[in-house]
Amino acid sequence: MAFSQAKEQAEKEILKVFAITDKISTPEKVSLTDNSKDAAILLAISSIMLYDKSEAEFSEFIAKFSNDLERDGTIDDSSIKEKIKAGQENCHPSAIKKRMEEFYEQKGSSITIGDFSAFVDFNGDGVIDDKDGETLDKVPDSIVTEDTFFATENKVQAVISGMYVWLRDYVKGQNKLDAIRLDNANVNTIHPGAALVCNTWVCGYRVNSMALIVAKGLTSKSFPYDPMPYLAEANVLRAFVMYNMAMQWGRIPIVEETESDRVNSYVQSETNDVLNFCLALLDQSKLPSNDYDAGRLNGDAVKVLKAEIYLAMGDKSKAAKEVESLPAEDIFFIYETTPDGKPTGKIEVYSSDYVKLIKGEANGVDNSSEWFARGHVYGTFAALRRLGAVQDKTGIDAHYNLLPIPSVELMACPKFTQNPGY
Repeated sequence: MAFSQAKEQAEKEILKVFAITDKISTPEKVSLTDNSKDAAILLAISSIMLYDKSEAEFSEFIAKFSNDLERDGTIDDSSIKEKIKAGQENCHPSAIKKRMEEFYEQKGSSITIGDFSAFVDFNGDGVIDDKDGETLDKVPDSIVTEDTFFATENKVQAVISGMYVWLRDYVKGQNKLDAIRLDNANVNTIHPGAALVCNTWVCGYRVNSMALIVAKGLTSKSFPYDPMPYLAEANVLRAFVMYNMAMQWGRIPIVEETESDRVNSYVQSETNDVLNFCLALLDQSKLPSNDYDAGRLNGDAVKVLKAEIYLAMGDKSKAAKEVESLPAEDIFFIYETTPDGKPTGKIEVYSSDYVKLIKGEANGVDNSSEWFARGHVYGTFAALRRLGAVQDKTGIDAHYNLLPIPSVELMACPKFTQNPGY
């Protein structure tokens, strides 16, 4: 096909997913605030896609949607279909119109948002017709605020537990990406558009986002409980993920705000700047070393993490000092759970063997063969990178030492640059 024909077909296929039969001639030139038919279509699709998703979840959803649509111009994944249907059934055009106009008014602009209900398949039957209508007559006015979010200790504990779920998904994704490279098997499946690359990145920044919410919420007022242990744990979780992402991607952004409208200003920081940022987070976060649950980060885990960071920065003496007195036992693992939270197993992180290898590396031992023999568990690939042994052990091209920046992030963040070789 000529490009213009292919573009027209792609636009038609995307609109069809949402049961929209109208055509938008140049969708890339439409603004939500145009108060036109095209703007109404764009707002309908945006509202449906964004329903019940955080920024990170939306990025993940877009990646899955794109990969599915790319194959044959239709959405076949049942989970994607279900989420679109949920967005259609819970779309409230009048409330969205009102809130958007209020948002722009606060920014000093007076705009009119058109009614886009004519482009929403509210009942999700695949046809927009007279059978469609809002599922609920009234949109609840109540919203969750930071005051209620952290009002009780049980609630903040639930937030921290949620961070561990995202951490689990991040580590699982990282381990899968490491396995591909360690085995030199199908290594070409690692590319900027790969769902595994995107989803792992999203999970990492979801932990970061939740840590920022905890930091903002727990420092904004007084509480009937001591918030400091939870603030410290959130900071350590954030440092853990940021260190690992720096080792996987190299230059990554240090995101310090939760507002999604700041995404255009995000810039990548040099790896050492990210590592120093992680050290600063850990230095201000005190966790107990004794009487801990090995499924939660603790003071001893902080020492291992700091040792990893110092080794990545080439400071073996500081790394050795951090781990010299650590016990010869498992310090930290991550629980695998059922959907209702019941433990089914665990993912190895800071095991006794891991600590032993860290101690050896910190004392100048080239134990790359021992690291490599561990296989596809947490930290193997990062250790080989620190020791400069990736190519010797795996034979992969050197550009795979770093993962590619996900293509959806490059599109969203104009100041980002791709890693070499991709």
